Amino acid sequence: MARKIQPLRTITKKNESDTNPVIEKIVNAVRSDQKPNLTKKEKEIWDQFLCAQLIRTPDYLSKFNFDQILDDLIATHTVNSEEHKYLSDPERRDRHKQKIKNDVLKNGIPRVLEVYNNTGVCITKVASPRKSFIIGSLPIVQINYGAQNPFYDLAAGVWLPIAHDVAVTIYGVKGEEKLASMDDKKVRELNEAITRQSSVIAGRSKELIKSLASPR
Repeated sequence: MARKIQPLRTITKKNESDTNPVIEKIVNAVRSDQKPNLTKKEKEIWDQFLCAQLIRTPDYLSKFNFDQILDDLIATHTVNSEEHKYLSDPERRDRHKQKIKNDVLKNGIPRVLEVYNNTGVCITKVASPRKSFIIGSLPIVQINYGAQNPFYDLAAGVWLPIAHDVAVTIYGVKGEEKLASMDDKKVRELNEAITRQSSVIAGRSKELIKSLASPR
């Protein structure tokens, strides 16, 4: 039976009373060097939360040139002078761009959730108490440690810090859970990746944010 995909409005309005206990369970478990042993329902909530953190953010949508997409769509169709005049109106053009944005979200959600549903999780703790993760306005970062080439597929390298010392990535096969620790170098790399893709960042210390905002 095909998995039912929830609409964007359901995912983005996911009740914090559902999501927060799952995050708390993951964080408390890894800090005790234990796997969280997520139930099927908890994993489903986590998948929806992870999807929302990627797709609903303005910084994610900013990756798309909707003006160019609209121009390309117009170019592939025969448009008479009346239609061209209609589409040149700024207000109508904005409405069409909004429709394209909605289509991007609508088509992206099923793919993302399908990937997340069929993988497990790796919960990573910062090895050094002196180091910490930051958060960004685009909180999910795609980075693949140890690979010769970076993965850009949705199934690879998806990291999300959920506490100053805990980050989660999709891993392995459905139902699998793994614990890991992250050394100082990789923590820095992850923080730098979040900084590059986000318009706003926040962290535990001014010194950390300053070092990321003004790299040497």
